[in-house]
Amino acid sequence: MTLENHITKCPYCGGSLTVKYIDDQRRLVCAKCGKILYMNPVPVVAAVVIRKNRILLAKRKNLPNIGDWNLPAGFLELNEQPEEGALRELKEETGLRGENPILCCAVTQKSRRYGSVVVLGFIIPRIEGTIIPGDDASDAKFFDLNSIPYIPFSSHREIIKRAIYFMR
Repeated sequence: MTLENHITKCPYCGGSLTVKYIDDQRRLVCAKCGKILYMNPVPVVAAVVIRKNRILLAKRKNLPNIGDWNLPAGFLELNEQPEEGALRELKEETGLRGENPILCCAVTQKSRRYGSVVVLGFIIPRIEGTIIPGDDASDAKFFDLNSIPYIPFSSHREIIKRAIYFMR
């Protein structure tokens, strides 16, 4: 179920929304003012920290996929630069402070709640501090690149693959 299923009123005039096919896409259109309510992907940032052939992962504490491992990641905040968001998520989930994030790639993934997300993967070349899981991570640690645990998000798997290639 996506946000589209929950929006019933036009944010511009309060009129009722109807579904129409415009440009070969299913769109919500206001029956009163005629404005199209475009449903856009939600931006997500992910931090990639690789040291000595090992990658930093965080264990999920919340839904979806409780107990699975993933990159330190989360939704970009309003008025936040993507680089800042990647460093914030790294700090929130692992306790580590990073510097000088480098955009590695952007990948998309379908989302039950948001329709789709665009995930920006940032390589974090410099970190400091001690790993202390926090926010929505129950654990955080480095894994050998040859024995990465199951990662449920295809976007994270793709970012890891591209980051490894990027760093060689």
